[in-house]
Amino acid sequence: MKTMKISCYSPFIANTVKRNMAYRGAFFIRLVSRFFTVLVTYYLWRAIFQSSMTLEIQGFTFEEMKVYITINFLTGIITGISGPTALNIAGDVTDGSISIQLIRPISYRLIKLSENMGDLAGNFLFQVIPFFLFFMVTGFAGKPAVMNLVLYFVSVFLGFLCMFYFGFLFGLFSFYTTYFFGLNMAMSAVLQFFSGALIPLSFFPDNMERIIRLLPFASMNYTPLMLYIGKMSLTESRNAIIQQVVWIIFFYLAGRAMWYFSIKKLTILGG
Repeated sequence: MKTMKISCYSPFIANTVKRNMAYRGAFFIRLVSRFFTVLVTYYLWRAIFQSSMTLEIQGFTFEEMKVYITINFLTGIITGISGPTALNIAGDVTDGSISIQLIRPISYRLIKLSENMGDLAGNFLFQVIPFFLFFMVTGFAGKPAVMNLVLYFVSVFLGFLCMFYFGFLFGLFSFYTTYFFGLNMAMSAVLQFFSGALIPLSFFPDNMERIIRLLPFASMNYTPLMLYIGKMSLTESRNAIIQQVVWIIFFYLAGRAMWYFSIKKLTILGG
């Protein structure tokens, strides 16, 4: 029986932080590219609002959109909306290292969760906090109410867990295919589109928006954003957080079930 002691997994958290900091060049390149993306998005929306005949577009003023762009950027860093978990699992399957993981007396899923927690800790300390302080000073992060800020941090952590368990479930499809990269790219595009990472979901037609908000993708990114900006009432906030918890439980259980069947179908390529 595999042990569940937290002390068994803490080295994976620490090693992930150290590994990310060891490749400082790649770290700063990602940092600059992400910041550049924010600037491009900001000037794009500024041009859209300047050419608009109204001060509000689909329920957003330009000031609110500015905050949305900024917090969307930070939220994506926290939740890992690009879905690295699935690609990491596929890498383990492709190079055969999954076989070593399976004979360890600890949970593979908790190893991956620990590695993601290491990514979260490093990203939060060296990216989210500095950027958030910068955006607060420059006014790009707005002035959220204390309750909105608390709800945001609760929701964004739930979004992180939702993204991880979804990524773990999706990554198990690599057990059934010899080329996972294209499938992962397609899913990343779906995540970006339906999570509100590209445009707010309120820009979709009303019926379509209601359907999309019921999907798990909104729980990974859009829900924390709306809570931060204050676009949800207390009742809506409560229901949105409950929905996040439900999706976490669903993906956790689905991932356990699929893991049980997947390890029986595992085929290691290469010699």
